Amino acid sequence: MNNCPKKSKVCSPTMCFMTEKKNYICCGISSKPSRFKCDTIWLCLKGKVASTALEMTPKEALTIITALSTGVNTL
Repeated sequence: MNNCPKKSKVCSPTMCFMTEKKNYICCGISSKPSRFKCDTIWLCLKGKVASTALEMTPKEALTIITALSTGVNTL
């Protein structure tokens, strides 16, 4: 079961990867977007250098996936 470390009541986590020292990468579906109603994908990151939560459309999420995959593929 995926548990949201932020314990958000409006996000249904679809994937959560916990690392050591309370760091994590978590994504989920938002039932109540905060600003734009099309921003239904949440990506939350907490790590050594960054701590952020992003709301995005599915198309924006696919763009991020493509960019990361392209970067990893060139290694």
